[in-house]
Amino acid sequence: MMSTAKVILALKNVDVFYGQVQALFGITLDVKQSEIVSIIGSNGAGKTTTMRSISGLHGAHGGQIMFEGEDITKQKSHVLVKKGIIYVPEGRLVFADMSVQDNLEMGAFSKDYSRKELLAHLEEQFALFPRLKERRPQLAGSLSGGEQQMLAIARGLMSDPKLIMFDEPSLGLAPVIVDEMFDTIVRINKDRRVTVLLVEQNAYMALSISNRAYVLENGVIKASGESSNLMESDDIRKSYLGG
Repeated sequence: MMSTAKVILALKNVDVFYGQVQALFGITLDVKQSEIVSIIGSNGAGKTTTMRSISGLHGAHGGQIMFEGEDITKQKSHVLVKKGIIYVPEGRLVFADMSVQDNLEMGAFSKDYSRKELLAHLEEQFALFPRLKERRPQLAGSLSGGEQQMLAIARGLMSDPKLIMFDEPSLGLAPVIVDEMFDTIVRINKDRRVTVLLVEQNAYMALSISNRAYVLENGVIKASGESSNLMESDDIRKSYLGG
C-alpha cells in the first residue's frame, strides 16, 4: 500500500552550507502521504539541518525540495506553514511567558479561523492532551518538560498540517514520558492522517514506529529502507541499537 501512495515531500541532491562548511551532501529522500519516515544518526550527522532546510529556516545551496509537486526550495518558513508544513523543533521552544491557551492560539496564526473553528481546534488538542486542558491558564514556562513537549506538538497541530516534522521529541524526557510521546505521534499519524517526518537519536523508538527510515552520517545518507529491515541489519544494530 505504501508503495502506491503519492510522494508528498521530496529532497533531490540537496546541499547545505554553514558559511564555508558543508553540512549536507546531496541529500535525496522522499516521504509518502500518510507515512511515518524517520531519520536516524548520531549528533552532528545533519538531522536538524535537514529539518531546518525543509521548513525554510536554513536555505539549501544546491538541489531541490519539492512539496506536493511544488518547488519550495527558496520559500520562507511562514509561507510553508500556510502550505501545511509544521516543524516541532528540538528543545520545544514554547512561549514561556504566555499561557498554554495563548501558545495554542499562536499555532493558528496562519489560519483564518472563525472563533467557533478556533475553539473546535483547541478542544481537539485538549482531547489529545488532557493535561494541557487542566493547565490552560498556566504559563508555559512553568510546565514540566513532558508537558512542554505536548504543548509544542499541540501548537503545531492547531494549523491542520499536512506534514508535521518532529526534531528529537524524546530529548530530555523521562522514559515513561518518551513512550507516551511516541504513542501520541502514532495516533496523530493514524487517527488524524497527518504525514510525519521524525528526526530522533533514539533509533530503536524511531524505527519501531516508522514505515521507512534514512540513516544520516556526516551529512550523507548511508542507508535507507523499510524500518523493520533496518532493525535487522547487523550494521544498524551495532551502530545505533546497541547490539
